[in-house]
Amino acid sequence: QNLKPKKIKCWEGLKRMSAKKMMVLLMLVMSPAVVYSQGRRGWKELRNNRNNMVQLWEPIPMWNNFRELQPIGDWRTIYRSPAASDQCLSECSREENGDSNACYRGERSRTRRRREYTTFFGATYADQRRWDNFVHPNEEGDRWINECGTGPGGPTQWGESPIQINPFETVQLEEGQVDLQVHGFDIRRTRPFVSNTGHSIQVTICGQNVDDCDAVVTASDWPCKVHGANCGNDTYTLHQFHFHFGEDETKGSEHQMCGSPRMAEMHMVLLNKRWVAEENPVPWDLDNPERGTRLMVLGSMIMAYEDAPANEWFQPILDAVYFPEPRQSGQGKKRDFRDQGLAYFANTSGPSQGPIYLDKLLPAEWNTKYYTYAGGLTTPPCSQIATWFIFENAVVWSMDQLKQLRKATTFYHFSHVHHHGYTAILYLCVMLIIGTLTKQMLVRYAPTIPYPMVVMLWGAVINWFASIENDGQLNPMQMSIRMWSNIDGHIVLYVWLPILLFGDVIKLNFHTMVQTFWQACMLAGPGVLLSTILTGLVVQYLYLDWSWSFSLAIGSLLSATDPIAVLTLMKELGAPKGLTYQISGESLFNDGTSVILFTVFFDMSRHRRGQYASVARLIRIITRMIFFSPCLGILVGAIAVYWMKKASRRHSKTDALVQLSVLLVAAYLGFFLSDNSKIGQASGILTTVACAAVISFRAWPFIVSREAIENVWATAEHVLITMIFSVVGILMSRAKLSQNVNGRDVLNCIILYLAVFAIRAVVVFVCRPFMNCMGPHKVTNKESVFLIWGGLRGVIAIALVLFVKSVQSGSNRTWPHDRDQQAEQITFLVGGVVFLTLLVNAPTARPMLKCFGLVYGTAADKYKLQIVDHVMMRIVRAAEDAYEATCLKLKHDAVDIIRHCSLLERLNDSSRATPNQLALTDGALKANAKTEQPVLAIAGTVNDEDVGFTLDMIQEHQSKANGVQDLDKLPALREVFLRVVQAQYWAMIKSGELPRKSYDTLVLIQSIDKAQDKLEEPLHDLLIVREGLAQAHGQCSG
Repeated sequence: QNLKPKKIKCWEGLKRMSAKKMMVLLMLVMSPAVVYSQGRRGWKELRNNRNNMVQLWEPIPMWNNFRELQPIGDWRTIYRSPAASDQCLSECSREENGDSNACYRGERSRTRRRREYTTFFGATYADQRRWDNFVHPNEEGDRWINECGTGPGGPTQWGESPIQINPFETVQLEEGQVDLQVHGFDIRRTRPFVSNTGHSIQVTICGQNVDDCDAVVTASDWPCKVHGANCGNDTYTLHQFHFHFGEDETKGSEHQMCGSPRMAEMHMVLLNKRWVAEENPVPWDLDNPERGTRLMVLGSMIMAYEDAPANEWFQPILDAVYFPEPRQSGQGKKRDFRDQGLAYFANTSGPSQGPIYLDKLLPAEWNTKYYTYAGGLTTPPCSQIATWFIFENAVVWSMDQLKQLRKATTFYHFSHVHHHGYTAILYLCVMLIIGTLTKQMLVRYAPTIPYPMVVMLWGAVINWFASIENDGQLNPMQMSIRMWSNIDGHIVLYVWLPILLFGDVIKLNFHTMVQTFWQACMLAGPGVLLSTILTGLVVQYLYLDWSWSFSLAIGSLLSATDPIAVLTLMKELGAPKGLTYQISGESLFNDGTSVILFTVFFDMSRHRRGQYASVARLIRIITRMIFFSPCLGILVGAIAVYWMKKASRRHSKTDALVQLSVLLVAAYLGFFLSDNSKIGQASGILTTVACAAVISFRAWPFIVSREAIENVWATAEHVLITMIFSVVGILMSRAKLSQNVNGRDVLNCIILYLAVFAIRAVVVFVCRPFMNCMGPHKVTNKESVFLIWGGLRGVIAIALVLFVKSVQSGSNRTWPHDRDQQAEQITFLVGGVVFLTLLVNAPTARPMLKCFGLVYGTAADKYKLQIVDHVMMRIVRAAEDAYEATCLKLKHDAVDIIRHCSLLERLNDSSRATPNQLALTDGALKANAKTEQPVLAIAGTVNDEDVGFTLDMIQEHQSKANGVQDLDKLPALREVFLRVVQAQYWAMIKSGELPRKSYDTLVLIQSIDKAQDKLEEPLHDLLIVREGLAQAHGQCSG
């Protein structure tokens, strides 16, 4: 044969190809044509898809973020200070005229803008003509009436901004007519937040916190006079300052002087202290000229020169936008996200890269050379409520600094841009692995150590490892930790709290919870209010620069108890049921009270006092929270119960899934409907508690798979507690390592921890007399001490402090000047108090319970322990007998299984571990004669040992029980008997012997709970059943 390969023609080769190979070849041939047809933009998309880059938005430069000039009109006048120039200077030379803006520098070049450039709630700089149709989307939109396009024409329509300023057309002010002064501008401000709002670079100083702001400007009564209003001297606080800039040197500023703009412009926006004042506030009415005094704006032109040195006072702000010298993560590699600055992209923010001084940001001779007029906002809704001061002299930057500012980006449109949101999964997985292993080890080897405390420590450790430098590049773990540490506080409230609260309530015994309801309300109502006031006093004493309302807000979140570790211990050791339910009920109800008080005081600290302007309105808001919330929760719970009742077929996986889904929806929907400000405006926590109570009371009998619901809820709680406490551990470690938390804050944390429990002692002893009059369980002195010691702080305090931190990090920060320092101080203080309660109080609760005799202290309790020990011993004996019988039957000694079964541990190193070998040694099995007598066996098999009860033994025990010496054991025996009966009821429900949906079944189960309230009396559970059925179906005869 000829082994030489034959030549095959092209067509024949194509015919022999498989369909798969043909498709591959076709794609290779057609791909260049496809790429070419898509054009340049299509090529970019293909390249992004090839690199698996799923992008959400495309960044574009922010420059050209200025509004076009507005007409001055005949109604308003531009004024100048006596020292300001009254003519446009002949030249703009710095050698002759310094940094004066009163000169012509050339006209503005053509401005390029993209129509898709989004700025103010949909309004764009690219199409400013449509600003006339702008509608403000905020809650106070009725106040922010659109005035864009409304030119000067009356006492309240002075005209819009910006304008052209010609010095020769201005009117000179009299000497001393305007006394422009600043106060607090020389204070060192540690790393204020720099935000990229999407339409400007903004540095927030005081926000709307006009009461506690230390950056103040006064201008005598000029704002009132220039607007023709009849008012006096007002004080203005610095809200924020921001920048407008252009793409080149011919444009950038909003105002123009002598016919030409400047390269950039800085606006310091100040709020009138009467903005939200309760007495004599600035009016919103359009027909009131005093409305124009709401704002004051200080405008500074910015010029940059190639030969000018860098302005060191602005450098910390510009470095937060873009680093002047990019750090390289490797040879030939591009800059990473970290090098682009914390405020590089739209809707991002971060602290400045150093301290700033406000007085250093103003131009030379700012208080003597300026122009002033009545104007408005330069962004929609263009409200004409501002008094403008435009300084004649410019602030000088280097050209490199201006280029830094021009690096800021905004977003273009939703398209294809790289996004790393998926990296948040990494920290979740790592923390769940560590948390699960930790929980497993703690349960086995250290059950007294609280799991949340260890998770907080793990969070700090992981943050330390992740902080190790990686050639200036953020690795995936660092990015994931950053996302979790910057988590939105609303996610904590709306995602984590409903699951945790709902799970706690549905596990409670409804009957016992009702019995201790008023006692728990005493601690959760007046007790929490008293605790909030006293704790707020302590916080105010420790931090005098914080406002009273904010200190009370911190006091309210520290008044919420979360004794999960203590409750688990009390149930394990058998503490008094009344005390257990008092602590658990107080924890549930005081969560709602604390959140209500926190909402009120925190809103007041953010200067939303208008909604609490009167006592009557405040009472109405609190009443709605207290009464509307439970009603809404009962409604949602009733709907959930009805739905679950319709899906309650036994052995149906679909119905089990439906019931679990209904529970999840009820937990989240009730919280959302109640807590949402536009729907319920009530307390989501109280709604969730009421909803879960209804389900706990009615739904358990027809639950298809109780084990599945308990396991799913326990898993969800484990995941949420692991993540929330680990995130707090991260934030605490970062706060402690930062310069914002020092030794004084550590001492304050310890003082606050001691004060919190001293205040709780006052609350408990004040409320104790009233509590003893409200319920069947009387609180003793020892129980009062344990109530104080067991008041741990936990999830609620942590969730609220994360919410506070998140609000502070937003664009509308409304706290005192050093918000970054205050946020880290609050996180450290609250997290430290929670950590100390878990470190000190939780582990010492067990010895305290035993020392006070609160666990199995009575003779009846000790007798119950004897019963448990006796039953346990019989179970062990039955297991040993079963082991021997099985080995003999199979003729094999399974010695290896003894090491894995705790019930057989007594057989280790004994002859009974090898019954076959023992039988061979003895020669034969011994036949033991046994007395044929009827036997009642509770557990196991009856043999020659004392495992069962014979009739004689039962009669003997009965005669002993009827004796006077064993009367104290009767309550214990009755309790054990009733629990066995209740367990049998549940078994009958599960097997279908009792109808799941019948109300009679519910009466049967609850009769056991009611019978356990009076164990000193003879068994009367059937009498309770008769009464319950009579109430449900009407009195029956006979």
